[in-house]
Amino acid sequence: NFFKASSITSSSSLVSAEGSISNISDIVLRNITSLATQTSLASTKKVSNESIVSGKIYDSWVRSGIGGASVNVTYGGKDYTLTLDPDFMPDSNDASKNAVDAVIGELNKQIANTDGLSGKVSFENIDSASGTIRLVTANAGDSVTLSATQYDSSKNLLTALGFKPEQLGVSTAGSIAAAATNESLLYNNVIESGSNLKFSIDGTAYTLDVGSNIDLSSCATNAASATETAKSLQKMVDDDPTLKGKLTVTADESGNISFAAVSGTLSVTGGSENLTQGLGLKNVDGTYSSSGAVDRTKLLSSYLGDELSGTSLTFTLDGVSKKITFNESEKASFDTEGELAAYLQSSLNSQFGSGKISVANTNGSLSFSVSDSTSILELNSSDNVNVLSKTGALRIGAGESNRLETSKTLDQLKSEIPGLTPGADGKYSLTVNGQSFTFNGNTKLSSVISTINNSDADVTVSYSSTTDTFGVKSKTAGTQGQIQISDAGGNLAASLFGTSGTDYTVKGGTNAVFDVSFDGGNTFQTITRSTNTVTLNDVNFTLNGLSANATDKITFTGQTKTDDLSDKLVDFVNDYNKIIDAVNTLVDEKYDKDYQPLTDTQKEDMSEDQIKDWETKAKTGLLRNDSTLTSLLSGLREAMTSVVDSTGTALYQAGISTQPYDYVSGGQLVTDTTKLKTELSSNLDDITKMFTGSDGIASRVKATLDSYISTSSTHEGALVTLAGTPNSTTPDDSDITKKIGRYDDSISKLKDQLKDEEERYWNKFTSMETALSALQNQSSYLTSMLSGS
Repeated sequence: NFFKASSITSSSSLVSAEGSISNISDIVLRNITSLATQTSLASTKKVSNESIVSGKIYDSWVRSGIGGASVNVTYGGKDYTLTLDPDFMPDSNDASKNAVDAVIGELNKQIANTDGLSGKVSFENIDSASGTIRLVTANAGDSVTLSATQYDSSKNLLTALGFKPEQLGVSTAGSIAAAATNESLLYNNVIESGSNLKFSIDGTAYTLDVGSNIDLSSCATNAASATETAKSLQKMVDDDPTLKGKLTVTADESGNISFAAVSGTLSVTGGSENLTQGLGLKNVDGTYSSSGAVDRTKLLSSYLGDELSGTSLTFTLDGVSKKITFNESEKASFDTEGELAAYLQSSLNSQFGSGKISVANTNGSLSFSVSDSTSILELNSSDNVNVLSKTGALRIGAGESNRLETSKTLDQLKSEIPGLTPGADGKYSLTVNGQSFTFNGNTKLSSVISTINNSDADVTVSYSSTTDTFGVKSKTAGTQGQIQISDAGGNLAASLFGTSGTDYTVKGGTNAVFDVSFDGGNTFQTITRSTNTVTLNDVNFTLNGLSANATDKITFTGQTKTDDLSDKLVDFVNDYNKIIDAVNTLVDEKYDKDYQPLTDTQKEDMSEDQIKDWETKAKTGLLRNDSTLTSLLSGLREAMTSVVDSTGTALYQAGISTQPYDYVSGGQLVTDTTKLKTELSSNLDDITKMFTGSDGIASRVKATLDSYISTSSTHEGALVTLAGTPNSTTPDDSDITKKIGRYDDSISKLKDQLKDEEERYWNKFTSMETALSALQNQSSYLTSMLSGS
């Protein structure tokens, strides 16, 4: 592209051309009767249910945090990680289903979707009554190991299933049996922070906030839960300067809890439902009792009204976003699933207008749909993480849309693509143009699409969110393209594309057909091609439309832009000269001995500007005659000026050379633009090859620069190895840095030695002083004795 110095002008917008202009005036086109098109599959089948549907919504529930937990299984010498779906949550309100069985089912689903484990290992319930689980191998002689990941959720999961710590990581042939399960560990076991109770003492309002979780995991009974809750709440009262000394919380052995004012009259005025209901504080016409019987399950529960109160949802309809807020003062209007749909409908009507979005409650599940089938509705986000998720209050994931979301797995899309069903093996198999594909349930739809598109099936699959339909195009244009799609296991193809002849039709591709003349328009011949880009006599022609008249001729004229190319080459040479000048300046710079590095003491008497100026002068000449930079100069000069073997030409032949008898410029180049333009006009191909060939000037210059400044981990340049790179985000491992490190280590060791030596002399001096003092004392004693005698 750099040496593209010619352009071709077409007499008609129906055809554009580029390439060699040597014979372009002799080529004439006419009578474009057909353009090349691709074979295409157009489906009318709406893929999704075109609504946003929630899971089952409850007035209250016990949250489970087991979703996303992982366990490790080692089988056949390989390690596998089984991860529960992040949205997996045992249903605490469904008494007909055992939570442990639900977890076992989810783990086995992950095994079925894991190559290497599918059909070879499984979890099974030995005894539902006692809740005993085991991990078994299909072949009793095979060895299997079960272990936890580093996360607490993994350890809690295995403990809940009854697997003891001493069993984990032990290779066992046939099976690993667990002890009795503990289903409660799969659910919430804390009174969550953020809960509160509201009081009035002698008419003054107070709020007791639960500032941190109250852990009841070790409290199996209501009585034990009452004792722990009372103790924790009393501590929070004592830690609250507004409540300390005003309120007491007590519990008795029967599991009753009581609140009392230290002095004055106390009344309970409200609070979070998990506390008011869990503590048995009965509400009669807005007045709560101050004592009650503790219900552990209700204490650990989440409540719809509490979760939604004060939060907001963001809906987007056709690109316009609006917020829906659950006002705390209106809590009674949305604290049950039966009332929630009406509250949301009223709010959406207010924000978007009546009739645009419809909200329905079907068997406890919410659905949002639009009146215009082409409209796209999204439930984008919430300001409370406990509201929008498959396990949140609304049982809807953030970012849900009334259109297909290709980021979801096939298993997740079962509820959104009507009738989507895997084969008997739990997988989805289909063939496209003779190519076979098989996908697990945990495969994302986007991966399904990209796998097909990147295969040898020779098609491109796409999804239109506007029409909610899939389309397919053959990559091969013309009549050669084909599209044949069928299911081989399950009904993924039928669910996405529909049924041939009923939901979709395949339109065959067409070839490009036109007439061309190579003798200026005297004689023509008909050309047929499968693409609209055709190469004729080193010219690439692109067909853009059909001829209105069969006899209208399309002609072409060529133009060479020698001046533009000459200017680009001059710029290239000038940039090269700048590099040569910069390196020469460093290599030739003299060292100024008058400016030595400053000491800390010297810096104390200087301003910042003075220090900066001094240190700049102190650094002059540091790279004088540096061998690495000198080698770089030699390499660049040779790369630019030596003969290119493949062409037998050199740069001087194009008018670019060093200045004769110039010993000052250090090898910079000068350009004779008149000669350069002449050579470009007459020998453009030779000059192009001289620069762009595999051994050409450009390749040689790049190779030289790479050998000095490349930051590649496989081939680091000499300057980078020596000095590192500026502003690097990786640790500096350069030779100079290592050398500085060795100096620092030596200085540190010398300082330590100096300190040791100084301490040795001080000790010696101290010992000498002590001995001298003792001698003086003895001398004084003897003198006094002698004088006395």
